[in-house]
Amino acid sequence: MLKFGEKYVLLYAPLEGTRYCIGELNKDTWEFTVRSEGIFDYSIGKKGFYAPNTYLTDPKGRYVIIGCLFEWDRMACTYHRGWAGMQSLPREVFLKKEELCIRPVEECEDLRKKVLYSLGSACVKRGEVVASCRQAEICCRVKLPENDCFAVRIFASRDGTEYTELRIDHTSRRICLDRSESTKDIHVGTEQIEIPIGGESCEYRINMILDHSSVEVFINERYTISARVFPENEFGGIMISKCPGQGTIEEIVIYELGL
Repeated sequence: MLKFGEKYVLLYAPLEGTRYCIGELNKDTWEFTVRSEGIFDYSIGKKGFYAPNTYLTDPKGRYVIIGCLFEWDRMACTYHRGWAGMQSLPREVFLKKEELCIRPVEECEDLRKKVLYSLGSACVKRGEVVASCRQAEICCRVKLPENDCFAVRIFASRDGTEYTELRIDHTSRRICLDRSESTKDIHVGTEQIEIPIGGESCEYRINMILDHSSVEVFINERYTISARVFPENEFGGIMISKCPGQGTIEEIVIYELGL
């Protein structure tokens, strides 16, 4: 349980994924009164972000959370693989206007080796490969009106037959991480991950961090999606596209990451 002033945040991980509650704690009766609740990470239960651990002694006074990112067959694997999942990036959590906000810790910026692509307010050609990298950070700022959409394809093959796509679609009122074409391996889980949204005119600040077989997405410090993907191609193309509406891509920066 995390304390923010008079408010407390309870993180818990049932089978369907990691969730949170915000409320007050009566220390006389130890009764927790829930005022609001939500989803901490929109992954697929125990096959995504799970079992969060909180670093309580951060020198900067932050609450830093790390979870596990598991393989698609975690619940059914019957052979010895030699590993079991991977750790997520450390995330800072904080309250803003009594909403839980989540973002990568600022130290993640130390992994940025060089800028692969940078573009201010401009149009991006649909389907154009703007960078090629399997360890990357993609930072976007996009304004979308009603009935418009924006998409980023990652881990794309040269021929375009293999890719994972993040899509913000105001027509369907969904944020979707589409893994249906993420690999040619028929044994790998490729479920879509969807988040319902209002669909009204909105500005989005998107941060995507890629590391060979993982993608972690942070949108407006409010929505997070974590998933494992297993592309067979080594090209790792990154493509940005927007539907032909009135929305604008305000900024895009893509960094190569490394130690």
